[in-house]
Amino acid sequence: MNKKHFIGKKNINIIFIETVMGVILIAIVASFAIRTDIISAQKNLSYAAGHINDQCNNVTRINLAAETKSLMRVIESAQQVKQNIVYEKRIKENTDYIFSQKFLKKNTEECYLSAVILLDNNGKPVAQYYKDDMETVELDEYMESSSLLDVADNALKSFATRIDLEDGSYIDMAAKGMADGTGIVITCYHTSTEYADDYNLSFDHILSGYYDSEGGTVVVTSGDKIISSSNEDMIGNSVDDYIILKKIIDPEILGGIYVRIGNDVIDGTVRTRLDDLRKLMLTTE
Repeated sequence: MNKKHFIGKKNINIIFIETVMGVILIAIVASFAIRTDIISAQKNLSYAAGHINDQCNNVTRINLAAETKSLMRVIESAQQVKQNIVYEKRIKENTDYIFSQKFLKKNTEECYLSAVILLDNNGKPVAQYYKDDMETVELDEYMESSSLLDVADNALKSFATRIDLEDGSYIDMAAKGMADGTGIVITCYHTSTEYADDYNLSFDHILSGYYDSEGGTVVVTSGDKIISSSNEDMIGNSVDDYIILKKIIDPEILGGIYVRIGNDVIDGTVRTRLDDLRKLMLTTE
């Protein structure tokens, strides 16, 4: 009787030990699998982020080159209008002609512009001609810029800027001081929303063919605004609307990795590890 009881107790102990070892083995395997998944996620995310970052940089460089070329064109147009004014003043006794709508319209059309504006040395408009697509655009704020007004004192100096409008269109503006120092020539070219959408490179095409189910959500931000994403519902929203994005740009995160795929979150940031260590120290005190 005692022998059978001993054998039964021994078998229970063996089963218990085997169960504990099995649990430990499963925990080790699970820990190894999780670590492998984290390393794999880090590599995949690093590659995807690096690739998309390179593509974004390429798009930015191309757009900047196109913008520079367009601004150079309106600067050359301002120079041409300036030379036309010098010519008209030389051949005509009545210099009021250069302030006429006929003269300004002629220069606007010949230089393929949207507007020509003449200012006096104080920045006050003395003559202007606008095409229809420019009539509702307010330019006073930009014409009062000190950088623009500085060209009046130096005929060799140029000013140029791009003005982004709310409807997605934009205006390239340039200014040159008149040769005789009597004022400023401003030229403008308005690019319509349709043309801007069709011909300007956007970040959207970078993410075409990228599916959330395969690699999580990809987000491209400019400042605190989301300008492109594989999740179209996020485009146009603020970074502050998403905790994960706030973590990524948070300077206090210190480093590490924060990954969210579906409902699963892997928080391996240095800040979180320090917080966990602090909690452990408080618990053991």
